[in-house]
Amino acid sequence: MMMKTVLRAALASAVVATSAITMTTTASAGSNGCVWIGFDGDGRPVTQHQSGCVSGTYHMDLFYPGVQDSDGPYQWNGGVRRTTWNRFPAKGTKVCAQVWRHKSDGSFESGGLPCETR
Repeated sequence: MMMKTVLRAALASAVVATSAITMTTTASAGSNGCVWIGFDGDGRPVTQHQSGCVSGTYHMDLFYPGVQDSDGPYQWNGGVRRTTWNRFPAKGTKVCAQVWRHKSDGSFESGGLPCETR
């Protein structure tokens, strides 16, 4: 009986440790709506347009102090569209990404605005 208790305690500790590692890993990137932002190993921003938005024409903006960039219009029909931006923000810089759906009346609708600090 004592062996089962020790085994259960060890298993519970492993689950807690795994949860803590997962939370630490996911805390290094931000998401909002159908947009995710993080950084690659060289510090370049990486964005993903992912599920949660309706199909259509979109464009993604990336911005931080002194930089406003856009990837131009593209068709999105679900799945994941991942972009690595050729930008190198300084450590400690808050970087934001926003995806915009192009509406039939010529206006735009935001699909999310996450920010993450490098």
